[in-house]
Amino acid sequence: MELTAHEIAVDGRHDQLVPPTSLTASSGQCTFVACDQDRSTALGLAVTGRLPLSAGRIDFTSEDPGSLAEISALIDAPDVSAPIHNLKVKHAAAEALAIAGRKSSPTAVRQWLSQHELEALADRYVETLAGPERVRLLASLAVARKHVRLLVIDTPDRHRGDLRDWSAIAEHYAHNGYAVVVICDQRSIDLLGVTAYRIGATDVSPSPSE
Repeated sequence: MELTAHEIAVDGRHDQLVPPTSLTASSGQCTFVACDQDRSTALGLAVTGRLPLSAGRIDFTSEDPGSLAEISALIDAPDVSAPIHNLKVKHAAAEALAIAGRKSSPTAVRQWLSQHELEALADRYVETLAGPERVRLLASLAVARKHVRLLVIDTPDRHRGDLRDWSAIAEHYAHNGYAVVVICDQRSIDLLGVTAYRIGATDVSPSPSE
């Protein structure tokens, strides 16, 4: 999986949701993008082919068939793909597995959670999960969908929890062959000490943390 976003922009009704932005992502790599929370979801929707571009283009290649939206997953985007807060993890998992075309009976969900070492979360409400727990659960459910090769994680740092823990989970999926994009705050980028793209920047090379 190789993706390059060339100066993509999305115009809103009154202002620009995504200013011209460039970035690359590829299988086996974790790409970080510094972005304010107000625009992170629009950027995530654009990068995953779920929001029409006003300018620029996205080029991608993948061994799996399908459109960009079909081979990508936008993880935990507020009001878009984030689970309902008052839903228990086992019920959120059942919904996601059903959408993925997997067995979603209570027994099947318990088995799935156990296989992914998530059984301890089953009866907890989604709203009680810290950032690393959310990323671990939702990324596992995202890759349950056939052909998904690109994971775009929307602002995991907006939840409590050690940012190094959710970063390690994102890196784990990259090491397992997925292309991973993490959209988060500049402060998180600086604390992690990683190179990152920035919303509104058109250089196709990431910048070092400051």
